Amino acid sequence: MLRRATWAELYLSPPPPSLLKLPIIQRAGVRIELFGKKMKFRKSIMTLAIASTMQPVFAVENTNQDEIIVTATRTAQSVDDTMAAVTVITREEIDASMATTLPELLSGYPGIDFAIAGGTGKDTQLFIRGTNDGHSLILIDGVQVGSATTGDSNIQHIPLEQVERIEIVRGTRSSLYGSEAIGGVIHIFTRPGSETLKLYANLEAGSAAHRNLSAGLSNKQGSTRYQLSLSKLETDGIHARADKNLDLDGYVSDSMSLGTDTRISNSARLQLNLLQTEGRNWYDGTTASKDYYTDFVQNTLSANYQHAISDNWNSKLSLGQHKTNKDAFTDDVEGSKYVTSRRSVNWQNDIAISDASLLTVGLDTKVEDITSKSTDSYPTKQRDVTGVFIQEQFQTSLIDINASIRSDQYSDFGTHSTGSLTMGKALNSALRGFVSYGTAFKAPTMNQLFSSVGNQDLKPEEASSTELGLNHRSGTSKTELSLYQTDIKNLIEYDSGPKTYIQTEQANIQGMEFGYSNKLGQWGLGLSASLINPRNSATQTILRRRAQASYKLDLSRQFSRTSVSISLLHQGERYDDADNTTLLEAYSLINLRGSFRISRNMALHARIDNLTDQQYQIRSDYYTQGTSGYLGINYKM
Repeated sequence: MLRRATWAELYLSPPPPSLLKLPIIQRAGVRIELFGKKMKFRKSIMTLAIASTMQPVFAVENTNQDEIIVTATRTAQSVDDTMAAVTVITREEIDASMATTLPELLSGYPGIDFAIAGGTGKDTQLFIRGTNDGHSLILIDGVQVGSATTGDSNIQHIPLEQVERIEIVRGTRSSLYGSEAIGGVIHIFTRPGSETLKLYANLEAGSAAHRNLSAGLSNKQGSTRYQLSLSKLETDGIHARADKNLDLDGYVSDSMSLGTDTRISNSARLQLNLLQTEGRNWYDGTTASKDYYTDFVQNTLSANYQHAISDNWNSKLSLGQHKTNKDAFTDDVEGSKYVTSRRSVNWQNDIAISDASLLTVGLDTKVEDITSKSTDSYPTKQRDVTGVFIQEQFQTSLIDINASIRSDQYSDFGTHSTGSLTMGKALNSALRGFVSYGTAFKAPTMNQLFSSVGNQDLKPEEASSTELGLNHRSGTSKTELSLYQTDIKNLIEYDSGPKTYIQTEQANIQGMEFGYSNKLGQWGLGLSASLINPRNSATQTILRRRAQASYKLDLSRQFSRTSVSISLLHQGERYDDADNTTLLEAYSLINLRGSFRISRNMALHARIDNLTDQQYQIRSDYYTQGTSGYLGINYKM
């Protein structure tokens, strides 16, 4: 039946190690102690733990236990019970990957593609399942991030060193989250506090004057767990564009995260989190002889109060704010300046109707504000959004059902409603399948509506998606297959003729995703593949900057004190323009990783990226990094 046992870690709360100590396994059923209260569910055996699922395997142990995920349904459940295409990336896997940035880490995962304008920290477009950049919702500790004017998520500035865990849900999720969630949701959780004193430090240096330094601590004081983490990333960068300044385009960022988790009583809990990043990004602008750079600051605040009102009713109140500050300079003269903020209040109630039924009812409110030199003429600098949603999760011996519906009221263009229906079934002890249908939308950005080239008649972009998924799990072997089709209408594009935004295009996207991972002794294997056919419905041209094929192979080997891994990534050809006249060739990359444990607390690590010095482009006229090497040392206590 429904695994509401995972209520022990409600939405926005990655499960701590203490969850593993709960007295959950009993012969006749499962009795879970939650904040001093007990619930009984009809389940013979259930084991909850932190484990990996459907991602490339490095030198990380696969515990073959159920992983908890909270993003797919806004309620905690095991990955095996989740009727969606999901990927979970743990801190251990982040460390094993030795990735420096979030786009570097996520490249090659099923359904995910990027178009980056140069090297580290440069403008990054994210495509999930072939949908547009901006068609994916990015959350940090439950708070939506990104600019309220352009809608850019600025995923390239999210500091990987401050991340504890990432949950990726592919497919439409607007019926739970509202706008943006057409292609999927990426939910990033910052580092948590701990029950005992823990320290970590990492130092890395390498090609292009790369320097990466991070340190942090976590502990518990009374009933409060807390953590503080700091990091700094610097690089001289690469010469990004062939037709611009013959200089290096550097990048520097400083970040900090702070979090507390307080057990107020046996039935109440309060979490506070802060993540801030600030830095400078040099880039090539429109004039070859000039020097361009942008100073940026972005911070995310969240407060979550969770209360077990009764044995069958859990309530959560969340407050959040995401603020961005972007100041552009040309030859040290200030040009445009944008300051945007997004403040949110979310109230969610999870009610167990019976052992087989879980009802979720929620209210989301959001206020977006903008302040800018370029927005003085805007008729409004504030947008108010109110969303209400309801979800029912129902399980029987024959079939599992998940149904949800949501309505969002916008102050600038009215109401938009979405819904979804998913049905799944365990075909045998190892194989599970599901089929789903959902609708989604993306609201026009403030710039698209109110800037000097805006169009106040724009309507939301709308989408519908159908998916068939199969998941097989046996021992340490995990396999995932998804087939999907997404239709999008009212696509918003900029028309250079009248110099304004218009809605003309429609898109049809068909795709397949495959993932496999296994661990055989000291060997780890990961395979993933994505095939998409993203087309403009009217012209039948391929949507620009999407690779139609992507394959990744990860092979790792663990020795007594040494681990090594090799990663092979192949990205198919893509077009850089809507008319399909500019073809960017396919490319393949080989990356090597290795680490040596000096002592129980200290290890050396090294990596080589693009071993064969592959010359390739993922945006026309922009260079990419050639062969590069990095060496570092890390400490953990």
